[in-house]
Amino acid sequence: MACNENVVKNIANEVARECQSQNVAVDPDFVIYLIDLLLLNPKYGKLFTKTINRNNLQFFVGDCVDLLIRDSTSIKTLKMQFTIQTNYDKLQNLIDKHLDSIDNCLRPLVNEILDEEPNPDDEAQTKKLFRKISIFIILASGLGNPGVIITLKEGMAALESVFSWNDLKMFIALPRNEKLTQLNELMEIVSGVRIFNRDCKKGGEGIPDLPFDLVDAGKACLTALSNSLITVMQRVNTLTTAIEDTVVIQDETGNVLIDVRRNSGLTNDDYNEIFQLLAFNRQYEVFTRKLLCDVETMLQRGAHYVDRVKKVLEELHDTVKYKTAVPTVTVYPLFAKLWQTWRAMQNTMYLVSTANRLMSVLTSIQEQTKIPYNVLDIMLSGKEILSDQERMCGRISMEDRLSLGALKNYVAYDSFSTPNDRYVQATIVNSRTHSTQTDYSHLRSEIHCQTFENRDKSLQTMKSAGINTIPNKVFVWGLRGRIGDGQHAMNLGVEHNVEKKKEQTVSVCTWPCAGYNRDESTSTGSLSDEYVQFYKPDLVE
Repeated sequence: MACNENVVKNIANEVARECQSQNVAVDPDFVIYLIDLLLLNPKYGKLFTKTINRNNLQFFVGDCVDLLIRDSTSIKTLKMQFTIQTNYDKLQNLIDKHLDSIDNCLRPLVNEILDEEPNPDDEAQTKKLFRKISIFIILASGLGNPGVIITLKEGMAALESVFSWNDLKMFIALPRNEKLTQLNELMEIVSGVRIFNRDCKKGGEGIPDLPFDLVDAGKACLTALSNSLITVMQRVNTLTTAIEDTVVIQDETGNVLIDVRRNSGLTNDDYNEIFQLLAFNRQYEVFTRKLLCDVETMLQRGAHYVDRVKKVLEELHDTVKYKTAVPTVTVYPLFAKLWQTWRAMQNTMYLVSTANRLMSVLTSIQEQTKIPYNVLDIMLSGKEILSDQERMCGRISMEDRLSLGALKNYVAYDSFSTPNDRYVQATIVNSRTHSTQTDYSHLRSEIHCQTFENRDKSLQTMKSAGINTIPNKVFVWGLRGRIGDGQHAMNLGVEHNVEKKKEQTVSVCTWPCAGYNRDESTSTGSLSDEYVQFYKPDLVE
């Protein structure tokens, strides 16, 4: 297809300009998303198969602008899908992206700290570097704002308690990689010290009560999602009951049609609008259930992290209690452990806030949809609104459910139970895909979908160390220990042959002699004058 990424962006810019000229604000990223979806439709995809025609481009842009201006229910459904697709992912992936964004924001400050090599004797430059390290630790840990003087002083005091001026001079002399490692270790220890001081009521300026906030925000988000799910399920049950008896499937073709009741005053457009509303609310239900399940997982993790923080704080209090000096080997790992648990709580809090923000966005999109209650009341006249469970259980009675004859579409357990299935499964491996018959088959492209031909390359197992062939061995005779000519190469390799060669009779003994016949009647052991038959396989010359 001729529409690559740059062409799609240009089309999106033109669509956005057309929408702005009609006072309609659109998201450029959503326009690109919509264009990619529309190009999957053969109606539009065939327009840009070979070259881009200006008339086809103008026709496509016009249709895109009409869809965005009308802002129908299907477009709202796509907006909801686009919001979830671009802002939500697996929980661990969201955490990784969040931490990467923090690292990217702090990378200029980190590079400035690592590249700066002040004179150790210059006190002003050394203090400036020490101040930058304190600011980095406060920003990277998320424990307050370094712009507040009290928070900055507290961070510098906590850093000075674990990182003296002599350590700073040694830090300046370290290589870049070791500086970065020590900087991350300092961030963990100093952050743990600040959290411990907050628990001791001796500081903690700008540090929120994260355990309480996490549990409170998680419960509030869970309650809001549960109420939203109840509301959307009521709408889904109402819309499903309104159209469940209007869908007709043709036996010959399998096409799905809408059976409009006579004298009802309704049209196909009215039914299509209800179908779009049902699809929107079903999609809203799926996303709400997904967020609800993830928030429940976050609450469980949050409760676990809160217990771990309490245990680590108790262990720290027991370690430093009634002691004027504590070995750093004992207390520093506890400070790092406290910070790691606190960071896990911060990540969980970020996930809860992300779920809450997405719920607000989806709710705002849902509030823009309008349900035609006048049409819905006509469709629901004389019907009882049922839920999915009641609808599934109400079609078959208990007596029919217990009888095997109630299964109308009975499928055999063995897929080879009938000869036709056996023939299809036996020949499908040799089939090829030649073309696809669609409504736009007359607009065929030159691209064909075919199967891969068989390869004549040999395969090798993971255990094989090489190719199983006989190596080429050549011996140079007379190379050493012989004066004069006569050196020649002797091929010691055996010719590869699948069939095993048979033995052949040797009538004349040639050098090197395979053996001789010792005359047992003579005591001198002379050789016999008669030749003896020997047996040996063929020798490769």
